[in-house]
Amino acid sequence: MSHPGLHPRFDPLAARRAALRILLAVAKEQLPFRTAFAQEMQKRQLDPKNLALAHTLAAGTLKLRRRIDFIIAGYVTTKQKPLPLPITEILRLGAFQLTELERIPRHAAVSTAVELAKQWGHAGTARLVNAVLRRVAEAPGDWPWPARKEDVVQHLATVHSYPNWIVRRWVTDFGEEEAEDLCIRGNRPAGVTLRIDGPAEEISRIRETLRGRGHASTDGRWFKEYAHLADPSALAGLRELQTGIATVQNEAAGIAVCLLELEPGETSVDIGAAPGGKATQAARRVSPKGCVIALDKSKDRLARLVANLNRQKITNVHPVAADGLAPPLGRAGKILLDAPCSALGLVHRHPDLRWEKEIADVDRLADLQTSLLTAAFDCLTVGGRLVYSTCTTTRAENEGVVARLLENRPQASVVDPRPLLPPDFPATAQWVRITPDPPRLDGAFACVLTRMP
Repeated sequence: MSHPGLHPRFDPLAARRAALRILLAVAKEQLPFRTAFAQEMQKRQLDPKNLALAHTLAAGTLKLRRRIDFIIAGYVTTKQKPLPLPITEILRLGAFQLTELERIPRHAAVSTAVELAKQWGHAGTARLVNAVLRRVAEAPGDWPWPARKEDVVQHLATVHSYPNWIVRRWVTDFGEEEAEDLCIRGNRPAGVTLRIDGPAEEISRIRETLRGRGHASTDGRWFKEYAHLADPSALAGLRELQTGIATVQNEAAGIAVCLLELEPGETSVDIGAAPGGKATQAARRVSPKGCVIALDKSKDRLARLVANLNRQKITNVHPVAADGLAPPLGRAGKILLDAPCSALGLVHRHPDLRWEKEIADVDRLADLQTSLLTAAFDCLTVGGRLVYSTCTTTRAENEGVVARLLENRPQASVVDPRPLLPPDFPATAQWVRITPDPPRLDGAFACVLTRMP
């Protein structure tokens, strides 16, 4: 399926062929996008330019699937439906390039899609792809979207490519304007952020190493130990990742540990700890004199935690296979509950996430989160500190869970997080809510609780 004698770097189909295989693996084999992408990269030898393009094409096409399907539907007749899955994905890839990527010549988007249709279909499907994409290319771009005045949810969900239920939830929680803003942010590309565990000179040295490779990093928005890079491929072969000096962690995720207010020598409990980003961060803060008890009920996830501990040479984190609904603890003074959630603060980072979740997940998870938070609170000492954190945006899983705990446990009280945070931090007296701001920031929520006498 490749051009004979043509080096992959100069093969106009190399990146597009890889993107198509990734999309088919997601659709046919039900693989997570990250897994499908990783497997494709292991099988093929793509240069960095084609690798980046393959990711852009596959991730963008998957994110904008509903928007693209709406556009394509206007040019595919009833007689031609249903189309074979490979041809549907080829049309999506072509339409994504034509409508979303100005840097790709229109003739290249059409011609490469036609070539793919020949390889994954036959002459008839190639003619179909050619006809449909030419009409998309010639269209003025004012697509007949569902009328906003008649149904704002249907309009926003179609234009920005989300399931209706997510948009409806955001409109209900935050209003129409902020819901649209969240939709737009979720379609931006995700960058990558490093947490660098070392003195200022170590942070400067790693940034200089990256700069020498042609990858400029920017400072964390609030904390000096974070360095943001727009291009995730910049991390390939970075020695400091192997040695554990640097860890991939978004700045928004690190807020929960900051709110624990850990001191050297303390013991901290991390519930739902794997794969260990927050646990290793806590371990650095309590120093070798302290320790972190890291609970997770999944042995597979705990294995990933152990691998990360070994990589970072951290010895003061103690993994425990245990269910957070019945933590094997006495009383503890510092507890972090990193709760399982719908992860809607990460839709920009995971192209398939919006299509995997269902409306029932939010209510089911909110019930589970409430039970987990209650169990964690019951282990908290008087005057202790419990941080509840998620990476989602729904009020039911965030403020709603806190409200349920306060109702069920009169001894529980919310602690104002602002004294521990920079002055410009998005926090109130009750909690932290970080709105996703790709490519730099993921969405996150955190609330600090204490037990009154």
